[in-house]
Order: sequence, then C-alpha cells, then structure tokens
Amino acid sequence: MLEVVLALALFVAASTVITSALSASVDETERLRLDAHAGNLAATILSEMQMGLQAVESSGPNAFDPPFAEWTWQAAVEPATDTTGVIGTLQKVEVIVRHQGPPIVCRLTQFLPAAAGPGPGKGPADSLPGPSRSPPTAGPVF
Repeated sequence: MLEVVLALALFVAASTVITSALSASVDETERLRLDAHAGNLAATILSEMQMGLQAVESSGPNAFDPPFAEWTWQAAVEPATDTTGVIGTLQKVEVIVRHQGPPIVCRLTQFLPAAAGPGPGKGPADSLPGPSRSPPTAGPVF
C-alpha cells in the first residue's frame, strides 16, 4: 500500500512539473509572437513615413485599424545630433508600438532625411543617397 501511495505522489509531482513547463512554453511562444508582430507594425509605420504615406512628425498615440484594434502607435521625431551639435540633414524618428492585452512595447528608431516635404514628383526616397536613378540602358548583361 505504501508503494502505491509513493508512486501516486511521484506521478502527481512529475505531471505538475510537466504541465507547468508546457504552460510556460505556451506563454513564452505567445509573447514572442506578439513581439514579432509589434516589430512588423513598427517597420510598417516607418516604411509608410519613408514612402510619404504618413507624415514624418511627432504624433500619437494613434490606434491601428481593425483587426489590429488592440495595438497603438506613437511617433517621436527630433533633429539628429552628434557630439558637435545638430546635424541638419537627418532627423531621428522613433516609432513606439504598444499592445493593450499582455503589455508589449516595441521601439524602432531610424534616421530619415529632414525635408520640408516632398516636392512634385519627389518622394522621401528620392532624397536618399544611393545609385543614380537613371533609366536602364540596353546593353549586354553579364
């Protein structure tokens, strides 16, 4: 009889440990999913700012449209600085995405060109340094 009680106690203890480990694993997986989703939403807002679909200005908190009603975002824009003072050609843009349910906060910062606004036919990406934007020419492909 003592052996049966001892075996039952060991079984209950082992099942409790396994159940709590599985529960912690599921909770952590959900947190990681929400963290990845918050990062994607923040990258989307920054991309919209680069394309000129969102104003590059401090704002928020702003709600996302459904099905992301539990998420909010906020933008903080300030001139970029270094140790010598203000750098006039860049501005620091920080997007903060928050989740209402389990508290998730994601901050994504990027330096964007400081411009008064896109001119006719010009977007923010046109003012970035990079390869020339001339049309491709016909020629051999290597």
